[in-house]
Amino acid sequence: MPRSPLLAAVVAAWGLAGCTPAPAPPAVPPRAAASVSDAAAPARARQALQAHAGALRALFPGLQGTRVDQATGAAVLDVLAPTPARAGVSALRPDAEALLGVPVRIEFLDAPLRQQ
Repeated sequence: MPRSPLLAAVVAAWGLAGCTPAPAPPAVPPRAAASVSDAAAPARARQALQAHAGALRALFPGLQGTRVDQATGAAVLDVLAPTPARAGVSALRPDAEALLGVPVRIEFLDAPLRQQ
């Protein structure tokens, strides 16, 4: 029986006295980045970046460059975006991950990159 008087009244009013609470849904593990022990992860990310370069430029108009984080195997996108627009750009990260099939990290730039 419920410990709260209010809850007890609701249970009585709705005739739920014999009901048992539904089990909690199973916990969903967070999306994990590529494991450091996954030696092929950087190669997969590099290949995905090369294969989808045009689509990434279309998705991120301020894209200045791409690289691979060797430690995690994540694709890193260097994006030129003013501070107010960064939340909108960050919201596109799941789309980039779906496109590339690898974890993606977006790093924002305050000024455009120049080739030297």
